[in-house]
Amino acid sequence: MESGESVNDSPLSLFLPGFTSRYAMEGLKVEEVLPGKFLLSDQGTPQERGNDYVLGASNASLTLASLTPRTHFNRALDLGAGSGIQSLFLATHVDEIVATDTNARALELAHRSAQISDVHLDLRQGSLYEPVAGEQFDLIVCNPPFVIAPSALFEYRDAGMDGDSVSREIVSNAAEFLNEDGWFICLANWLIKDDWRDRLIEWIAPTGCDAWVVQRERLSAEEYVNLWLDDGGVTDRAAIKRRWLEYLAPFDGVGFGWVALHKRDSFFPHRYLEEIPQQLDLLDIPLAPALLEYFAGADLAHDLEDEEILERSWVAHPEVIAAGHTLVQTSGLRRAVALDPEVVARYPEPGFVSEVSATYEGGIDVIRELIRLGLLLPA
Repeated sequence: MESGESVNDSPLSLFLPGFTSRYAMEGLKVEEVLPGKFLLSDQGTPQERGNDYVLGASNASLTLASLTPRTHFNRALDLGAGSGIQSLFLATHVDEIVATDTNARALELAHRSAQISDVHLDLRQGSLYEPVAGEQFDLIVCNPPFVIAPSALFEYRDAGMDGDSVSREIVSNAAEFLNEDGWFICLANWLIKDDWRDRLIEWIAPTGCDAWVVQRERLSAEEYVNLWLDDGGVTDRAAIKRRWLEYLAPFDGVGFGWVALHKRDSFFPHRYLEEIPQQLDLLDIPLAPALLEYFAGADLAHDLEDEEILERSWVAHPEVIAAGHTLVQTSGLRRAVALDPEVVARYPEPGFVSEVSATYEGGIDVIRELIRLGLLLPA
């Protein structure tokens, strides 16, 4: 920490303009990501700054923050911490935070951000899980350098590993570093060949955890390469683009999304992979409550026998409306589930579960799916 940098006793946000100008002289910007939590990162573009560019708050980092459960945890790992933005969020509900990265300059800025935010971090340099070998955590969050490219242009986003292997390695090995009842939340990109789910099933199978994999977006090779060339501010791009497109040519596209794992005592873990392309307000309204609600429903749908489902009492979710042939979530994941209009009409009724299961062929499977999606809740 540099002399005079601690402002633990000062209402820093009251004089933020003068505060930010001080760091601007170093080519840094300051963002107040939470009240009293200040993030240092580089101004300009990666092309202007160079390979050790440190990214500040972005749509990706804020998406991860939105997805991360904010219940109390004893110990958390911010894997590939970068500027340390996730660690600042974790500091509001975690007792001990370990943050790792390969970029020494990113760790330096994360340290300075922690100091001016009155946050203690255990910062460690190293690749993937190497800095925490033999350790376990209650929560792991990761916004990795997931960009799939033939070579690494910028350390903050490009791992320099083959294809999507950096994301695969992080996901497949996560369970080893989780305590029982631990959570793992990670953003990722993946190569698509035929059914995108086939590749992701291979990633999550070794974990032995309950898993929820969501593909939010799918881009063609052309769209993907242009996106990241623009993101890096790359101007002299013709040769880079040609080589990149050749690298992605064997595949049908690239998927964007998240992988969430929950480690619990279950002989047959549940694993669901789905596409949720609809617009979500995840930057304004945290998605973590919806994530926890989803896993709670998936646990019940997976664990309960048919008879147990029928014996229990269930109620309609208060934020789901029935319209025509569709049940629509008005918050959270904003799902729209199409069903027989007669089923939809009975949704709010007390005897909905028993009536649907008895009246319709495969009715109990419909009920089980509504429980998994959180549209039916335990009474």
